[in-house]
Amino acid sequence: MSHLLGLFPGDLVNVDNEAYINAAKVSLENRGDNATGWGIAQRLNAWARTGDGNHAYKIIDQFVKTGIYSNLWDSHPPFQIDGNFGFTSGVAEMLMQSNAGYINLLPAMPENAWQTGSVSGLVARGNFEVSESWADGTLTGAKILSQNGGTCTVQASDWEYISVSDSRGNVTVTPVEGKTGRVSFETVAGETYTLTESTEAPVPPETDDSESQETGDSESQETGDSESQETGESESQETGESESQETGDSESQETGESESQSTSESETDDTNESGEAGSDTNETGTPGTSAPDKPDKPSDSVQTGDTAPIIAFALVLFVSAAEIATILFVKARKRQRR
Repeated sequence: MSHLLGLFPGDLVNVDNEAYINAAKVSLENRGDNATGWGIAQRLNAWARTGDGNHAYKIIDQFVKTGIYSNLWDSHPPFQIDGNFGFTSGVAEMLMQSNAGYINLLPAMPENAWQTGSVSGLVARGNFEVSESWADGTLTGAKILSQNGGTCTVQASDWEYISVSDSRGNVTVTPVEGKTGRVSFETVAGETYTLTESTEAPVPPETDDSESQETGDSESQETGDSESQETGESESQETGESESQETGDSESQETGESESQSTSESETDDTNESGEAGSDTNETGTPGTSAPDKPDKPSDSVQTGDTAPIIAFALVLFVSAAEIATILFVKARKRQRR
């Protein structure tokens, strides 16, 4: 059974992977159903995880007939509480599972037993409290109390479409792609959500489309603007440069040599003067002075290491010394008696 820990209590093997589930069933069938104590409970939970409600119910019948005493204690000699706790766990696994990342309602209902009934108070992963009812072996309704809030994903295999409502009205649900009867919706802590069967497919949230359209428009607009701007600038630059080069080279060469020479000389002189003045300016911006080095500020508090290891080590030494002293004392008393 150890290689089936991924089936129960783990979640590596689940009903969403048909090949793995079929392989797990082969192992369970070859292992057989005869067991006592926790072994019966392990088989019950494992078969419930496979979705085979008929075989799970067969093990329940075996447990009641041969697996418990008249006082309902598990009959693994002399008594093993694992069998009793495992039995209740297996029944819960037949009615609701949440190990695969979603709440699976009535995942392993037997065909010829428990045809009509209801259950409440089952807690799924994510702290969702589940109540459900069924008739003729088919789910008729469910309620989910969200204790912590967050996204809730539900699978109702008996239904094709699911409608969800809360105290304020209908709740927008998102169908899980490729899965019939599986939807997800956002919840608020403390709110109860009622699930009923629907004849119509849920409408995708409008906000997602609008946001996607706005995002796409903005990205398209930004991309278009940037491309247009880059193209326009490059064309304008190339055209301007060619025209300027063709028409302005001769004029610039004839009339601008003297002006360029005088302007460059004056700018060079100004730069030299400003550079000399700036060399005396320190980092704070005060000309002619240099910022004195700031002394290191002493720490306001002395950092001390964690004293817990020191105390623990001292206690160990104390206990060791006490044991050694006791041993020496006992030996000394024995010598005195001799």
